[in-house]
Formats: sequence, C-alpha cells, structure tokens
Amino acid sequence: MQGRFHLYEGWTPSQIAMPIRVIRKLGATRFLVTNAAGGLNMAFKPGDVMIIQDHINMTGLNPLVGPHDDRLGLRFPDMSDPYDKNLQNIVNQLFEKYDITVAKGIYIGITGPSLETSAERRFLAQCGGDAVGMSTVMEVIAAKQAGFQIIGLSAITNKADGGPDQKPDTIEDVLLNATTAGQKILKILPELLENW
Repeated sequence: MQGRFHLYEGWTPSQIAMPIRVIRKLGATRFLVTNAAGGLNMAFKPGDVMIIQDHINMTGLNPLVGPHDDRLGLRFPDMSDPYDKNLQNIVNQLFEKYDITVAKGIYIGITGPSLETSAERRFLAQCGGDAVGMSTVMEVIAAKQAGFQIIGLSAITNKADGGPDQKPDTIEDVLLNATTAGQKILKILPELLENW
C-alpha cells in the first residue's frame, strides 16, 4: 500500500483498519509502517529516522470498538509489545551498516489535523513521547489483533519540543525533511525485505 486513511480526513477507525484486515486475509504476515512525525524529543533533528519501540494512543479512538468478528482476531489483543523487538534489532543493524544515525523512541498518535500547541508538545513529551503524528496507531492496533509481525519507522519532519525556541512549522519544511528521512529508510529497505 502507498498512503493511508487518516482520522483527520473523517475516516472512522474501522475504515482505517479495513486495508490492514484485507491484506492479512490475502496472506500477508509482516507489516512495515512508516509515518511523518514531529520530534518531541529535544535530541531529535528534522530528517532523522526513529525506530518505533512502542506507541501511546492519544486519539481516544480504537478500531476494535463495536461488534466483534472472531475472524479478525482476538477481541482483547495484548498491546504490551506491538512492535517486534527482533525486527527492531535487524533495522538498527542495517542503519549501522550504512552509517546512518537512527533514533529509537515512543510514538504518540493524535487525531490532527492541526499541529500541536507548544503546551501540548511539552505535555506529550512529559507523557513519555519522543515523536508525535496523526497516523499509524489505528493500523498497528488492527495489525496486532490480526497477528502481524510489526515494525514501525518515523520520519522526523520538524522539531516539536514546544520549547522557548519553538519555530512555526511550514509544510515546505515538513515535506523537505520527510524526503531526507525517507531516503534513509529507502537505503535499508531492500536489505530489510531480504532478511525479514
């Protein structure tokens, strides 16, 4: 798949989860999810890549709410470890091999589409977040329920620490930094797919 549905576009969580469930029924067992995210962690720079170690769902929504169908997976899937640690190690080694600095951290999912206030950014960092974005969480919940092996990567597109030097974000800068991080991800992708 290229692109995805977002809550901020008006899609429901179950609609966002539908493509994940379809590809699982078609036989896929591995799920690589990427996103663009603001860097809550003060050490992150635009253009960095972050391996997602875990996430915090701040949307207040969940794709598993509603009538349950056993064919989709467990009604109450365990979410204590959604991102595969073995895959995280493989990805980390690949970035090291190509001498690309990679960060690790916690992704926080929000609904958007407005970017966060500086106070919200400081709050999200205090909650344990390293990066914030408007996607990924709904898909990962559905993928975990479906039994996928999951790896997640965030392209850090802007500094979002909410500090006293917080600059306004422009879409031009965000797109430029997403491209920079995307090129780093593309460098390891063929070998990741080969070794997975």
